[in-house]
Amino acid sequence: MNDCMPLPPGERPPEGRVRVLRRTLDPLTPTLSREGERELTFPSPLRGPLTPIPRPASFLLLPLFLIAIGAGRVGAGGKGTSTANFLKLGVGGRAVAMGEAQVALSNDVLSTYWNPAGLGHLRTPEAAFMHNESVQDTRYEYLAYAHPLPSGGTLGGSLSLLTIRDIQGFDVQDRNTGDLRANDLLGTVAWGQRWDTPEAWWQGVSLGTSLKYLRKVLDQDTASTVMADLGAQYELPHTRWQGLTVGLAVQHVGPGLKFVQERSPLPRTLRVGLGYDQLFNKRLSLALDAVKPRDRGLSWQLGGEYRVAGLLAFRLGYRTQDDVSSGLHYGIGVGPDQFHVDYALVPFGELGLTHRVSILARFGAPRATTQRAARAFQRGLQYMEQGLYAEAILEFNHVLEREPTHADALQLMLKANEQLESLLSPVLVSPPAATPPPPTTPPAPTAPTPQAPTQQGPALQ
Repeated sequence: MNDCMPLPPGERPPEGRVRVLRRTLDPLTPTLSREGERELTFPSPLRGPLTPIPRPASFLLLPLFLIAIGAGRVGAGGKGTSTANFLKLGVGGRAVAMGEAQVALSNDVLSTYWNPAGLGHLRTPEAAFMHNESVQDTRYEYLAYAHPLPSGGTLGGSLSLLTIRDIQGFDVQDRNTGDLRANDLLGTVAWGQRWDTPEAWWQGVSLGTSLKYLRKVLDQDTASTVMADLGAQYELPHTRWQGLTVGLAVQHVGPGLKFVQERSPLPRTLRVGLGYDQLFNKRLSLALDAVKPRDRGLSWQLGGEYRVAGLLAFRLGYRTQDDVSSGLHYGIGVGPDQFHVDYALVPFGELGLTHRVSILARFGAPRATTQRAARAFQRGLQYMEQGLYAEAILEFNHVLEREPTHADALQLMLKANEQLESLLSPVLVSPPAATPPPPTTPPAPTAPTPQAPTQQGPALQ
């Protein structure tokens, strides 16, 4: 691998000067080709033998191999046997600072890269942008957007652009032919959905998939291909292990890239991991991933995040199989949940430092992300139209149990409560206390009405 490119963590550039033909398969992996007229020269500052790290044995390998059955043979080939290695470059300041341990914890718009199943957690539309300033004048830009659908799933998309400058070209006589252009463009369309049906065996399961199109340019040559990702997450239900999530993902599954007559495989990668975010009143999150690319051995990625007052986050990560640096990643996040900026610092030994800055924004009204919540909201609307306010309150409460920030459900529940109170007020309001009647005055005496004298007969003797 040449040192003019952002090296995927854990890979060392070749020693000395590496001469790569113009029709090379990938500027990130300087494999020689027998065709072409010019060469590229990359100096490497690193020296010394590489010390391999032994593969740790773990039961987590079993899920990896089960996925490999459907994804094709895994691990066939050594270092430098795959192309398009910029696909290994992680996105997002938060994810990179946590050692890229994200297959289980990913639950935002950046799931389009890490695990498309994580898109099922979105309640509002989200957008993200990342800028990566890497070594040797290499820049990596990433833009993503995701939108929850009324059906309960989430549709997302992203664009990635890697640009490389100051690559010198040489012909077969070792004459300088000027700078060459090289860039990689990747477009992604992803979908994910989460199921929360109570008492069902699939409660807490999220599934996702993505389809990607890659176009590479190296001087006058271009190549393109398509690939796909598959992902799954399972969050344990309301038990003593609530908050523990298991994640699986297989990335970059495709036919490979073909330059001229030579085809090179993609860096197919398998990930399995655990994530837990309930420590210290949900302030501390921990994650552990096992990662197996096709051209390297098994590596482990560990990361943690501690949040302070909902506005500040400190992150630390570690990766094994890192031949270039110590494997430590550092980072910080600033801002509330609706809009925050994340920064990650990754040392690359003698090559210098790489910096990733990303911005994530959430906007728009929350939408029900589960079919159950969506049906409850519709039933609540029907009850409101029929004047059944008590039943409407119960349905809107079901929505708020799953979507605490659902503004429409909260507003309608308050309105239904007001209507219900107005209907019940004659019954609920107690009658006023009895007041004594006002004192009555006796009627004034009236003079007897004079009567006309009556004629009486003679008295009886």
